[in-house]
Amino acid sequence: MHIGRMSGRPFYEFHRMTEFQGALLLAQLSRLDERVETRERNATYLAKGLEEMDGVKPIKRDPRVTRWSFYYWNFKYHGEKFDGIPRDEFLEALRAEGVSCGVGAHGQPIYHSPLFERTAWDKCPFHREDMDYRKVYCPEAERIYQHEAVSLPHKIFWAILATWT
Repeated sequence: MHIGRMSGRPFYEFHRMTEFQGALLLAQLSRLDERVETRERNATYLAKGLEEMDGVKPIKRDPRVTRWSFYYWNFKYHGEKFDGIPRDEFLEALRAEGVSCGVGAHGQPIYHSPLFERTAWDKCPFHREDMDYRKVYCPEAERIYQHEAVSLPHKIFWAILATWT
């Protein structure tokens, strides 16, 4: 396993991580504050630039959030503003320019994750007996996932953009 991921399974399919992996992760926390500050500064810089472009919209940050750390930074693509070019072609163009990008942070609506199907979920204090996520369908989440969702990985914000600010 790799931080709760299993070899040969989808990237954003989580299972449980080991205690050893947790200990390694704990040792990295000393670098967290610096990384969060750099990512946040660079994400703010990018969001301001994207707000000036018609057809791409950063997701508005709730002003109550005083510190924001993210693994993927998400924004919406509106193909109708780009002569109807589908989002997937937009992603291909970004990749052709060397930009690492994807379809939303999870690659699918989060309720599709096998994490919600596993028996370990039964032990979660937020688990509801009457909720079967295998039967959930959120049309708006599906539409955004299929046509609008774009994500950039965190590493862009502390590696590449850090040199721009």
